[in-house]
Amino acid sequence: MKKLYFLLLVLIIYVVPCKAQLLNQKGTFIVSINPIKIVYGLVNIEVEYYMVPGYSIYISSEYLFSDYLIKRKRHPDMVSRFGGRYHFYKKENYEGENDLYGGIFIGYSYSKLYKVKNGMDIGADFGYRYQLGTSFLVGAKALATHPLRSRKVLFGFEGLAGYINNF
Repeated sequence: MKKLYFLLLVLIIYVVPCKAQLLNQKGTFIVSINPIKIVYGLVNIEVEYYMVPGYSIYISSEYLFSDYLIKRKRHPDMVSRFGGRYHFYKKENYEGENDLYGGIFIGYSYSKLYKVKNGMDIGADFGYRYQLGTSFLVGAKALATHPLRSRKVLFGFEGLAGYINNF
């Protein structure tokens, strides 16, 4: 539980002093979480940086801190992903509040107790975001992950809440 409090404290300290800007501009930096996963005992955070309008890179991590709803047999202790995204609203002067994107990623899953869940993953995601005001966003994404250690593809859906700023 201390890890959750520390993560939330870092996020609050980071969010307060930052200057915001619109989606899909060079230099935009987004930090987002899935608030629904906290109910399930998962903490996740995603950090995304727009290199140029239309293209971004991101890294995300997810940690299972409590197994009262999701059992450790069914979910790895930690999942990390790194990937790139293409944004369909990519015009340099586009100052809309919408963002539709698709991307690919590579990741790693780790489980302390169940070593069979350890290994590399590849996948793709497709999502939509809407900017609220000048600095907050909400969104949804669908993803398909293929663990290289098995034959089946895992599908998922996430709801995101985040903060936008500029460096």
